[in-house]
Amino acid sequence: MKNIGIIIGLLFIGLANVNAQNWDTTSLIDINHGIYNDITFINASHGYIIGDSNLFLETKDAGKTWVHRSPLEDFTNPNRRRNKDLKQIFFLNDTMGFMRSSYEFFQTRNAGETWEVAISNNGGFISMELFNNQLTVFSDQAFGTLLTSVYSEEHDTFSYQGGGLFPVYTIEKLLRLSDSIIIVGKDTGCIFIYNVNSRKITKTYDPADDGLGFIKIKDIFFLNQDTGFASLNYIFLKKTVDGGKTWFTDTTFNNASTTVATTKVFSLANGELYVNSIDFPATNFIHKYNRNTRKWEYETEFKDNNLGFGYDNYAGIAGNGTGLFTVFEKDILGYKTDWNYIKSIKKSIREELKVYPNPSNGLINIEQITKTIGSQYSIYSLDGKLLEDGIIKDRITKVKIENAGMYFLVLKSNGSIIGHSKIIIE
Repeated sequence: MKNIGIIIGLLFIGLANVNAQNWDTTSLIDINHGIYNDITFINASHGYIIGDSNLFLETKDAGKTWVHRSPLEDFTNPNRRRNKDLKQIFFLNDTMGFMRSSYEFFQTRNAGETWEVAISNNGGFISMELFNNQLTVFSDQAFGTLLTSVYSEEHDTFSYQGGGLFPVYTIEKLLRLSDSIIIVGKDTGCIFIYNVNSRKITKTYDPADDGLGFIKIKDIFFLNQDTGFASLNYIFLKKTVDGGKTWFTDTTFNNASTTVATTKVFSLANGELYVNSIDFPATNFIHKYNRNTRKWEYETEFKDNNLGFGYDNYAGIAGNGTGLFTVFEKDILGYKTDWNYIKSIKKSIREELKVYPNPSNGLINIEQITKTIGSQYSIYSLDGKLLEDGIIKDRITKVKIENAGMYFLVLKSNGSIIGHSKIIIE
């Protein structure tokens, strides 16, 4: 019996992956005190959501529940009022993490229990970016004056590594590669490359080149030294395969929308690259990049009847190894996890599916309890091999299984798993 329990547990995990395309949503309105700006997980169970007005939510049960607490005891100090909007957070390991507001950069060495100021800058911080395990902090002294500091994990300190004056009024986004810094100008929406060694600045993309003088670059992300992406607040993406020297339109990205969409944030979660985009005001789309085919694939969408209000998604996607999470501007947490699958299936077993006799001599009846006519059933062996599938056409569907053993029945409706049952053939 112990071995059977282990097998069934593995089946739960395996079928959670079968259900990977299905997302669920929940409301965080009771603990929301601002706008969500970022979400991250330290490990499979421990994660944070941060945002404006000192919004700092924590989970220690893989995202099942979230609690609100203050990361800094003196955040109510009048001298720190302008720093209360938390913008970015991520961790290098299970204990060492970093977080920034617009004017201060914080560090934790105990998994976020306490935070201390690592860098202060009156000019303001633009972003912190991790590439090739190098953490770079960028600050803007206005009129395009950029300062950069690089973190040394070995010495647990930041070293100033210079800056430069760029032909932009303000800086929107930056990313440091090995010998260059990719820069997006907030005022022009153009992309520049700054060579750290030669200190030469080159403009490599202008939205006006595509006849989009009114369009701005929203985000950039590089998979490696050569391949990177830039999102515009429009329906398409730009791509580079030469380290940002030239850019072309990525025609594999299709927002499946007939109206203008706003492309938002790139995110690396569970080893996969995602981008979320908005067909305002109806739908938020999430796409995943397939590195093998080099194409963007549709992942999921959240429509009006899911959200009701608030579609902007500044936080992007976060992963905890077994699940994905995203938070929307005002209230909604979207997630797909193993525990979501098990929770929803437990409820649907009672409501949707009845299988008898069980154990059986080989002939079983699949009876629909509510509205499952038209649903699809699939029968799997213990090693995951599909033995039979079909459509539920009547209230009772008869199925014959020849060989004795244990099997697993899955019932789907519109691509979503709505029921399952273990089957024993004697």
